[in-house]
This record gives sequence, structure tokens and C-alpha cells, in this order.
Amino acid sequence: SEAVPDDLPRKALPRRSVLPSLRLKPARSLPAPPAAAPDPLVETIVGLVSSTNLTAGVQSLQDFQTRYASTVNCEAAGDALFAAFTALGLDSVRFEPFTFASYASRNVIAEKTGQAYPDHIFVICGHYDSISPAAWRQTLAPGADDNASGTAAVLEAARVLAAFPLDFTVRFIAFSAEEWGLFGSRAHAAAAHAAGERILGVINLDMIAYADALPEDLQIIVNP
Repeated sequence: SEAVPDDLPRKALPRRSVLPSLRLKPARSLPAPPAAAPDPLVETIVGLVSSTNLTAGVQSLQDFQTRYASTVNCEAAGDALFAAFTALGLDSVRFEPFTFASYASRNVIAEKTGQAYPDHIFVICGHYDSISPAAWRQTLAPGADDNASGTAAVLEAARVLAAFPLDFTVRFIAFSAEEWGLFGSRAHAAAAHAAGERILGVINLDMIAYADALPEDLQIIVNP
């Protein structure tokens, strides 16, 4: 037999037997749910998204040459993101410092406070640090796709939503040190848990400029 190709996706099979499932009667077919009616407000918001802004956001982050966490360039990129969020006139912008390995870095967090449920939070996030092979990651890790693309989208979402009154608080986050092992997001999650925050949902934008084979996918992870 031929060797299995290295790039073939693999999925571990469960240890439990599949026989009980095979013995189940087939479920009756259900009618397709009706399509949601278009929402004029959503269409207006979507129409304000600028491809020019997204391109410029990717380029500006790529221009740091490297955003490998632990480098001065990564910290400079964090400063630039802080300034960009501040310029949008959001309700709050702050750094969230944390340590990893023997280094320190910062998440950049901005918020648009909800008018009806300010303590109920939705998160739109992405990581702004980057990585490349070890030989040159300290000086060259431009990370245009991974993850300047996602970070640019977080900024653009903040720009568009800043002009609209919202029922729930929306928190925009640019994480650092994710490529080292999810340190930035773990630090934020731990702090949110300790504070008893009510986070209702998260949209994590990672490598959204990647040209995947069609049909492209959106991964949705939910609690039971």
C-alpha cells in the first residue's frame, strides 16, 4: 500500500462503538428553515466596510517587518494599534499587560459600551503578533495574512460600529504573544473569568486573507 500523503487531513476516531448509531431509525426529514428577512441596518453597516481601509491596515502592520512578540517592533505595533483605536472615539482604550516566558507584552483593548446591557459583552478579536522560521523571526516576520488581516478587520469593525448605538458592549481586542502559545488570549480570558464578566460571544478573526480551497469554511464553536 502507498504511504498516506503528509498533507491529508486526519481526524481521530472515537473509541466508542458506532453500532448504536447505526441501529437508530433514520430521522424524518424536516423542512428547511425560512430564510431570515434582510435587516436594513445590518446592510447599512456592512456597506460601510472599506476594502481600502482593510488593505491599508494590513500594509501598516506588515511595514513593521516583524511583530514577533518580545521584539521592540511588536511593542511598536501595539502602540500604533492603541493610537488607531483611540482615534476612533470609542468609550475606552487600554493596554492589558502580561508576561510570558521571560518577556512582557500587551494586549490592546477598546470598547464600545452597550446602552441597554452594558455588562453583557461581545468580543471581536485577533492577534497582532507574527512569526516566521527561527532564523529570521526577530527581524523578518511581516505576517500580512497571519494575522495583520484579522487585526485590520478588528480595527475596521471598530471604526464602523463606533458610529452606531449598541444594546450590548462590544470589546475589540488585538492579542499579543499568541504565536508563542496563546499567551495573550489566555491572560485576557483568565482576567475576565476572575472579574466575573459576562461574555456572550466571541468572533475571532485569524488569517482571514488566506485563500482556502472552495468552499471556504467558518468554524463555529459552541457550549453544549
